[in-house]
Amino acid sequence: MPLKKYDVIVVGAGVAGCCAAIASAEMGRRTLLIEQEACPGGVAVNCGCPSFMGFGDGRRQAVGGIGERLLRRLDAMGAIAEVNPQHRITSHLPEGPLTGTYTTTEPLLALCLNRMLEKAGVERS
Repeated sequence: MPLKKYDVIVVGAGVAGCCAAIASAEMGRRTLLIEQEACPGGVAVNCGCPSFMGFGDGRRQAVGGIGERLLRRLDAMGAIAEVNPQHRITSHLPEGPLTGTYTTTEPLLALCLNRMLEKAGVERS
């Protein structure tokens, strides 16, 4: 069997590794993502910590890109909630800037990451 050649190999399919692999593949690079667990998501999926924070300072959004796309896709699936300053959970993301803390479920995060990796054309091992 001939060896495959890749432009980029990402080791670890945590959320950051998945985002790196998606970015690489979307830039036209032949990308391989290597993960030891059965599904992507890393600590967020496999250790019960599917939360996201740090997208902004409470007033302005500071982070976007693939991370924001992930949250927006989870929202479209009905699979994300914002934990607001009053400690109440709201069921949909705001139309505008993402500045809060967000949570989802482990299986839905893994599903969303799988879909994004597949759409980008990331090969996995």
